[in-house]
Amino acid sequence: MGYKFRQRSLLLAAVTHSSYAHEQAEDCEHNERLEFLGDATLELAISDYLYEQYPGEREGRLSRVRAAVVREPTLAAIARRLGLDKQIRLGGALRSGPPQAAICADCLEAVLGAVFLDGGWTAARELVVRLFREPIEDAFADRLIFDYKSLLQQHFQTYRTIEGIEYRQISRTGPMQAPQFEVGLFVDGTEISRGMGKTIKKAEQEASRVAYMAIKETED
Repeated sequence: MGYKFRQRSLLLAAVTHSSYAHEQAEDCEHNERLEFLGDATLELAISDYLYEQYPGEREGRLSRVRAAVVREPTLAAIARRLGLDKQIRLGGALRSGPPQAAICADCLEAVLGAVFLDGGWTAARELVVRLFREPIEDAFADRLIFDYKSLLQQHFQTYRTIEGIEYRQISRTGPMQAPQFEVGLFVDGTEISRGMGKTIKKAEQEASRVAYMAIKETED
């Protein structure tokens, strides 16, 4: 991660999910308050970096880039790259499988909040810039692509018992040199979304994105 904690208790709290803390006989601090602080730290650090590094960009463009890089899939991917998914302390049924994307993303924010408390604003901002510089560059170049198929699969493995997910090609339109594919996403034989793309793989990702975002909206 590139940061050494002086107060190890802050790091321990940052990787402690509330489900684990509630199972302990003694008081055990979990990461929800640190997540709250880390969310604000992350947004300010990204905003400050964008303002400083991209003086010619308009506010609307900067806002869209910031929104893209602080989304759950990006945070979860960074958390997994750092190995936080292996360090999160979970309780109850959550122990039965790998932590879902939302838990990984929340843990990363909690760690950023812990760094802010442990080392101050400068340390927290430096860490955010180091972790998010590449996603920011990808967002400006429209290269920030999320693997929604994997996110959707993980969601179902964690929260729902299903027989299987299937992608079926619905149609192919357009000229031979520039086709457009439409793919349907079926869960246990029932279609739940569709997606369009220049390739079947891109259409599958779009169908997965539509389904995943619909699920997240109902959860919120």
